[in-house]
Amino acid sequence: MTPKQKQKGSIILFAVAILSILVGISGAVAAILIPKLKVSSDSLNSVVSIYAADSGIEWCLYLFRKNPNPPAMPTMDPGVTLEIYRGNSNKPATCSSKESPLDHRAVGTFRGVSRSLEVQ
Repeated sequence: MTPKQKQKGSIILFAVAILSILVGISGAVAAILIPKLKVSSDSLNSVVSIYAADSGIEWCLYLFRKNPNPPAMPTMDPGVTLEIYRGNSNKPATCSSKESPLDHRAVGTFRGVSRSLEVQ
């Protein structure tokens, strides 16, 4: 057997080894980046949620001050929800001046991220 015949097929083994290393590196990079992308996405969702809760509290304060011609409850973009509660209970509130004292909590939710603001 000549030296050339002994080397047949060695390029396939070399290619498989290089490919395995590249797949391993790609997997490690993906394992690091995917959780960071989720955190980044959740922070954007958190901002939308806090703005929704802020809108609810501002609306509540406006109604509680007995301003004439109160506006309707703020409308949210699709996927954003706003719920207003009285105190620490889970009873929905109307934010009227009849619900004295003013101790309301607004919860904004967007894509599974909820943020809450409270006024007392």
